[in-house]
This record gives sequence, C-alpha cells and structure tokens, in this order.
Amino acid sequence: MIQAITIGVTVIFLFQILFYTSKHKLRDRHAFTWIMIALAGLVTGICIPLLNRFALWIGVSYMPSLIFLIVIVVTLSLLVHQTILLSKQQEQIKTLAQEHAYLENEVMRLKEQSRNQDSYTGAGRRETP
Repeated sequence: MIQAITIGVTVIFLFQILFYTSKHKLRDRHAFTWIMIALAGLVTGICIPLLNRFALWIGVSYMPSLIFLIVIVVTLSLLVHQTILLSKQQEQIKTLAQEHAYLENEVMRLKEQSRNQDSYTGAGRRETP
C-alpha cells in the first residue's frame, strides 16, 4: 500500500513539473533537476523492499529515517545551488544597473554638449526675413 502511494505521489509531482515546464513557468535547466528528483523518487517507490534490506545491511533499523536523511541532504544541496544562482544573478543585476547609469550619464553629457555646440554656431535657429 505504501509503495502505491509513494509511486502515485511521485507521478503527480512529475506531471506537475512537466506542466510548469510546458507553460514556461519553469525553465528547462531547472526542470531537468526536478525531473531527475522525481524519477529518483519513482525508483525509490518501486524499490522500497530493496531499501529495507539496504537499511538493515548498513545498520539502520528504521528505513524511513534513512529516506528522510537522504531527502534532507538533497534538499540542502538544492538550496545551496539555488543560493549560488541567486547570488550570481544579483551580481549581474548590479553590474547592469551600473552600466545603465553610466550610459545614461554619457547620453545626457552628449546631449548637453550638442546643445552647447548648437548655441555657439547658431544651428537650429531660424532666420527671420
């Protein structure tokens, strides 16, 4: 029974990831990670009897605690990865904002320089007859 529930929940999760990807709410690069996690969950759900034997073999008497440990480690790894991506994007945003401010300042300087040249040469003025 628990095996069927695990497989069902994992399949729903996999369809959710595919739905978000098809609606362009989740980028392919990130979707790949989540699809791999969903497939690992599916394999885990299918192999519950093997996991029980493996847990006993390494000395864990209660297999769900082993699963929770693995899930916590994977979740922390994903959080660190997302934090790294966020830090890179924040740095890129800061750089883009600085470049934008510099270019805006340069455009204003060139406009002012152009106005000053026009006023000295009389360009842009109409002569009245």
